[in-house]
Amino acid sequence: MMKNGGVCSSVARAMVLMVPVGLAVVMFAAGTSLATVTFDADLQQVSEGASFWIYNMVVDSENRPHIMYHDSSNIYYSVKEGSTWRTGWVDSFWEGFDLALGPQDSLNLCYLRYNYMDDTIELVYTTNAGGTWSSEVLATGWEMAAPQLAVDGQGYVHICYHTASGDLAYFTKTGGSWTGFTIVSDVHTSNGQIFVRGKDQVGIVYSDDTNGLLMSATSAGGAWSKQIIDEGASSYSLALTPGDNENVHMCYIGSNNMFKYATTKGDQWYSEPILGNGMASNYQIAAGPDDKAHVVYVDDVDGDLKYTTNAEGAWTSHTIDQSGDVGNCEIAVGPSGDVHIGFNYPYGDLMYATNSDGSWTTHVIEHTEVGVLSSGPIIIGPDGKVHITYQRTPTNEIFYGSFTPQVITRPGPPQNVTVTPQQGYANISWSPPVDNGSADILAYDLYRGTSFTSMTALAIVEGTSFMDMGTAEGTTYYYQVSAFNREGEGERSPIVNITIVRTPSAPTNLTLTNDDDQILLHWEAPADDGGSPITGYQIFRGMNDSTLDYLATVDNTSYVDTQVQEGVTYYYTVVATNDLGAGSTSGPVNGATVTPTPSPADDILPLAGVVIAGAAALTGVILWRRGKAKG
Repeated sequence: MMKNGGVCSSVARAMVLMVPVGLAVVMFAAGTSLATVTFDADLQQVSEGASFWIYNMVVDSENRPHIMYHDSSNIYYSVKEGSTWRTGWVDSFWEGFDLALGPQDSLNLCYLRYNYMDDTIELVYTTNAGGTWSSEVLATGWEMAAPQLAVDGQGYVHICYHTASGDLAYFTKTGGSWTGFTIVSDVHTSNGQIFVRGKDQVGIVYSDDTNGLLMSATSAGGAWSKQIIDEGASSYSLALTPGDNENVHMCYIGSNNMFKYATTKGDQWYSEPILGNGMASNYQIAAGPDDKAHVVYVDDVDGDLKYTTNAEGAWTSHTIDQSGDVGNCEIAVGPSGDVHIGFNYPYGDLMYATNSDGSWTTHVIEHTEVGVLSSGPIIIGPDGKVHITYQRTPTNEIFYGSFTPQVITRPGPPQNVTVTPQQGYANISWSPPVDNGSADILAYDLYRGTSFTSMTALAIVEGTSFMDMGTAEGTTYYYQVSAFNREGEGERSPIVNITIVRTPSAPTNLTLTNDDDQILLHWEAPADDGGSPITGYQIFRGMNDSTLDYLATVDNTSYVDTQVQEGVTYYYTVVATNDLGAGSTSGPVNGATVTPTPSPADDILPLAGVVIAGAAALTGVILWRRGKAKG
C-alpha cells in the first residue's frame, strides 16, 4: 500500500497484445563483491494507449500477475495464464481506484462510478470471488473521494473514503451485509489509507488538515480510537511487515521538511528522522521479513536515487543512481531480505537495482527509443520472480516485465578429491562442487606441493581427473582442486596427499626342492620394493612354461606345494606385491626336467632337482618318490 501525494498509477484499453521484447542487460555498478546479478526479462505489452494513466497489479499464490487499469471511462482487467494474457472489461469508471487480493486469490476492487440515469456518483465494490465479476453499490452522492480497500485474514473487506466536507467514512462486510459509519467528522481529513495488522486489526492513516497532524484511527473490538503520529505530513508511503509480524511502517515528510519514519510498537506509534536535512521526494517504503524498513527516495539536494534502511539499527544509506533525472521509483523486499528497486528515467529507460549479491548492481530492463513514461508496482512473487509494470510513451501503453534475478557467485570446493598411485605417477580425480555458483563450471585449477605450505598451480583441467606424470618415486605430494565459473575461482578443496611408488621388482634366487611328495619353494625379497613395503607374494604354477595359474598368496619368502603328482614337471614363478599392486613378471622363461636313474643298491628312487635362479625366474622339476627298483 502506498501514498505519495496520490497513488502512482496509470492507463489503458481492452485489447491485449503479446510483444516479446529483447533485453540487453547492462551493469552499472558491480562493486567489488564476489558475485553479480544476471537476469533475462520477459517483456510483454498488456494494453493499448489510454488517455489516463491509472493502473495497479497484484500477484497471486500461483505466481500469476493480475493488472487492473482504466482510461477515462472504463476499468479493464488482465491476468497472465501461462504465456497468454486474458483480458476483459470490468465496469464503467469515474475516479478512485484500489485493489487487493482476497481468499482463494480472489480480486477485490473499489472505485467511484458515475450513474448517468440518476446523475450521481456511486461507491462501488466489485469482486470476482464467484468466478465472474459482481458489484455492489455501497453509497451514492457527489461528495465521495479517494476510496481505499483492504482484506483481513478472515477474508472480510474493509473500505474507507473521504467526503467533500472532509469526513472520514468507513464500510465493512464482516457478516452477510455491508455496514458503514463515519469515523472522523470534527476535522477536515484527506489522504486516508486503510490497512490490516495481523489477522483482523483494521487501521487507517490519514491527514488532519484542520490541525496539521498525521493521524491514525484503529478499530479494536468495534470501537475506533485515534492517535497522533506526528505533525505535518501531507503525503506518505505505508508498508506492512509480512508474515506474522503486525507492525506498520511509514515514511513521510514532516514539519520543517524533515524526512521521517514512523512505526507501530504494540498499540503506539513512534517516529524518528531518517535524514536530518529532509529534502526527499518520490519516496516509497517496504518492510522486510526481519520487521525492518527499506526506503527508496530521490535526494532533492543532489538528485541522486538513494536507498536507506534501519536493518542494522541506525539508518544507513546507499546511492543507487546518480543520473539526476529519476522519475518514478518502487521498492520490494524478498523473503530473504534482498531488496529490489524499479525506476525509470522520464522518457528514457526502465531500470532495476538490487542488492541480491551483497552489493548494489543496476541494470537496464528495457532500453527504448520511445521512452518509459512511468514505472509502476514492483512485486516479488511466491517463487522469487520479480514482476513489474510500466508505461511507455508516447501512446501510454501498459507493459509488464518478469524475471528471476540470478545471483552468480564463485563456486564451492570440488568434492571427493582422491589421489590413486599408479606405476610411477599419480592419478587425481574429483567430483564437481555441490554449489556451482548458479553458473556453469568452466574448468578446474589443480594445485600441487611437497608440503602443506608449498602449494603451487600445476594445471588447468576441463574434466574431473588428471594424471600427474611429473613425479619422483618415493616423494610425497599434496594436491588441492578448485573450480571456477565466469565469476572467478572458487574455494579450494581439502588437501590430499600420496607418496609416489612403483610396483616391486621380481623376487630373486627362487629355488625348488622336493621332499616326500611335496615341493618346497624359497626365494628372496625383490631388490626394489617400488617405494612401498611389500605386502605379500603371489605364487603361480603350471605344467608348461607358457600357461601358469594362480596358486596361492603368502606373506613370507617360502611355500610348500603339497598338491603335486609323481612324474609331472611343474613350473613356478613368484610375484611380489605392494600397495600399488603386483610387480612385473619374469623376462625369459626357464624350466628343467629331472629324470634320475634309480640306484639298485638301496632300492631307493632318489629325489633330484634342478634349481634355476634369476629375477622372477620360472623353475621346473620332475617329482619322484621312494620305492623298489625294478630288475
